Parts: sequence; C-alpha cells; structure tokens
Amino acid sequence: MKGVRAVFKWLAVGAMSLTMISCGGAGGGGTEQVALLYFLHNGEVFRLDINDRELSIIYADSGLGHIRVNEAGTYLTCIGMGLTIVNTETLEAASFQNYRLADWMPQQDVLVAYSDITKQIDLISQNGTMITSQFYKPAGNNQIISIDVSPLGDKILLTESGSSGIQWVTIDIDGTSRTEVAPGLDKTEPNPRWNRDATKIVYSYQLELYTIDADGTNIQKLTSSDVYESQGAFRKDGSIVVTAWQTTHQRYGLFTVPATGGTPQVLFDSPGMDSHPEIFEP
Repeated sequence: MKGVRAVFKWLAVGAMSLTMISCGGAGGGGTEQVALLYFLHNGEVFRLDINDRELSIIYADSGLGHIRVNEAGTYLTCIGMGLTIVNTETLEAASFQNYRLADWMPQQDVLVAYSDITKQIDLISQNGTMITSQFYKPAGNNQIISIDVSPLGDKILLTESGSSGIQWVTIDIDGTSRTEVAPGLDKTEPNPRWNRDATKIVYSYQLELYTIDADGTNIQKLTSSDVYESQGAFRKDGSIVVTAWQTTHQRYGLFTVPATGGTPQVLFDSPGMDSHPEIFEP
C-alpha cells in the first residue's frame, strides 16, 4: 500500500488502538505554532499534528526508515527498497533505487544522498537529477549509516561504519574538512542528531539518552528510568522526542524528554513499535 492517506482524530481512532497521552504546547488561545511529528509505525509513515491531535497516514511501504523533512515541510524522504520522496500535501511519491540515505540541504530542495552501490554521497534534486556526483566519499571501505545536515546549513553529521567500528564525522557543507567527533566515545547505537542551533548532538547509549557538545566535549546523561530511549529528535523548545520501550508498562511509544533531562513523558502510546521521529516545527 503506497501513497495512502487516512486521517484520524484521537477521540475516534477506534480499532487502531493508538492513544495520545499528552501533547504539550496546545491550548491557551492565540495562534498556535505548527508542530508536526513524523514517525514510523508498523511499516507506515504517520504525521501527528501535536497541537490539534490529528493523525494522518502519509505513506506505506516495506522496510521504511530514516525520515527527513525539508525546511519548508513540503517534502519528506524515507528509505524502503530505495530512497523515496513524498509530497506531504498531495502524497505523490517517487523512488530512486540507487540511494539508501538522504537529508535536505537548508533553504533548498536539494538532497545529500548516499548510495550503497557506489559508496559515495551525491547531491541530487528532489526529482532525482544529479547536481554533484561524489560530493563526499568515505575513506577505505567505510559505509554511511546515517546523515544529519546541520540546521544552520554549515556542516553535515555522518555516521560511518567500517573495519575500525562506528565513527561520527562532520564535513563542511561543501563536502570537505572531514573531522571525527569524540573519537573515544562508544558509538554502538548510531543515528546522532543535531539540536536546533547545532551546538549539541543527541544520541543513545545503552538505551539511555545523552547529549554531547558539537566539539565532542561535555557529555550529559539526560535519562535514567524504566524507559529505554533511542532515535531522538529535537523540538524547537529544546526538548527531545524519542522512540522508546517502557519496561514497567510493557509498551512501545514516543516519549518527550525535557531539554535539561529527567523522566520521559509519554507523547504517543501504541500497540506496535514506533521509530525514526522527525520534527517539523518552523
């Protein structure tokens, strides 16, 4: 089932058995800021409007992952058998089999896209047209397993996997100046993400959530609870949405962790596994 759309209100979800526990940021009158959360649930890309509690199925396919939304919120990418680009309004989708990972350049409809065939990163347009071939190629036999472009548009954070293990590296926005981040840090759980001002990186280690400054210093543990967190994404207020398993209640879901750390609060409770959160909050 591809490009299928369904919209639900939380009080009328019915057989889906999906429950909103708390939203934050809603109510109080005035003009609400746009706050959309994209995530995977049982093989489908969902969009949750955090303010009005509306849930939409945006796209469905097998083996999806690594969701990224462009700065305007008009297109998202996800990974299935290849790179898929979905128009978030019309839900029209196009797939490009040569690529496995991608993120959007700020203020442009240009993708930083990794091919596991050529083992290199190219710059391509949203319709798949090549802009720059071999924008970046990892050393040796290293492979790229995650890409996160800085919200400031100056650097790209990559996770590389090779014979020496997993490394986080940054490159400048022109593909040069490769620098390893925190060489001595255990990075067995990849998918690091920038915060909104690119001063910190959020990551999980041994199923707890941490941040580290962009220069590889000042590690801070944010959680220590019965909730096992992974795959964090920063909100505008500095809080972090994570996918998690709560051992006490034996449930998967999406949780919010305060910017300064503390007990994760349930945002989205579901009977299946949720993953790959992505925030659109201009």
